[in-house]
Amino acid sequence: TPHGSAKAEQRLPKRKGEYLFGVAPCLAALQTRRRKVHAIFVKYTAEKADDFKRLATDELVQKYTKSNGETKVFRVDKATLERMSEKRPHQGIILDVDPLEFKEMNLSDLKLAGNDHDHLPLWLALDEIQDPMNMGAILRCAFFLGVDRIVVTFKNCCPLTPVVSKASSGAMEIVQVYAVGSMSGMLKLASGCGWDVVGTCGSGEQGALSLQSFSLQRPTLLVVGNEGEGLRPSVVKACTQLVTIEPCRQLPPGFDSLNVAVATGILLHTLQRSSVLAH
Repeated sequence: TPHGSAKAEQRLPKRKGEYLFGVAPCLAALQTRRRKVHAIFVKYTAEKADDFKRLATDELVQKYTKSNGETKVFRVDKATLERMSEKRPHQGIILDVDPLEFKEMNLSDLKLAGNDHDHLPLWLALDEIQDPMNMGAILRCAFFLGVDRIVVTFKNCCPLTPVVSKASSGAMEIVQVYAVGSMSGMLKLASGCGWDVVGTCGSGEQGALSLQSFSLQRPTLLVVGNEGEGLRPSVVKACTQLVTIEPCRQLPPGFDSLNVAVATGILLHTLQRSSVLAH
């Protein structure tokens, strides 16, 4: 049963974790139950809420609180939600939740996954992606396009924040993101285990294959780099092949690359399609 009302701001509990906002992230968090939910804040409305999203939200909130009696639901006004979300698009629901963290990767997983004869694994390695909107969009693409594992570095990487979850449309609440101390070390180990380690670069890079010329034939790790600098030299050196997305028109100087999230979506879809066509 909802507690309080739109006017009962003084009775709202203090934040214990972080505020997750937006319908898709909040519903995904309630469904996956990877985070502890301390409180649920839902927009109070005097009108009968009969739209699909509101009904779905209310139903899931009720189902969650029924099995988690200590988690209270608070009906609050729009201004309260906007303050909690710092005026980001909350869509009428916010959760007070514990943060999600990266999971340390066991490097022996490379050998185990590489020896799976029933499935050709495709992993995605993110080398120092720092923009939360890009991070979220990449997680959403990776989940949608069937990536088996996402690996980042512990340092110089965008953390798993509520902004990332919103940009991922809740995919961050579903996929486990792994982290390693040394990206180049992990990639060298992967190539030693028989993986193709495929780095990405701008068009015209020496030794790079056109994306259409590469196909998935063995376990593959696709590596995408930082928004501004691309892949670090040590990471490029650890790759067994570089690929590039060729433009479909003559481009002016300085306009030779795509946004990293857009490029990642194209790369993943093309690679997955090459695997389907090959089999």
